Amino acid sequence: MVKFGKKVVKFRIPIIIISILLLIPAALGYINTRVNYDVEYYGAAEPPVRCGESHLSGLTEPPHFIY
Repeated sequence: MVKFGKKVVKFRIPIIIISILLLIPAALGYINTRVNYDVEYYGAAEPPVRCGESHLSGLTEPPHFIY
C-alpha cells in the first residue's frame, strides 16, 4: 500500500490530467442525454393494475380466506 501511495504522489500531475481528459466525454454525454421525467410515459398503454381493477370492481362480497 505504501508503494502504491508513493507512485500516486509521484505521478499526481499525469493522473490529474488524465482524469480531466476523461471528464470531457463524460460531460458531453451528460449534457446530450435527454431524460423524460414523466413516469407514465414509460408504462404500458393499459397497465395490468388497471385491468385487474375493472375486474374487481364488479365484486360485491369480500374475499373468503381459508387458513
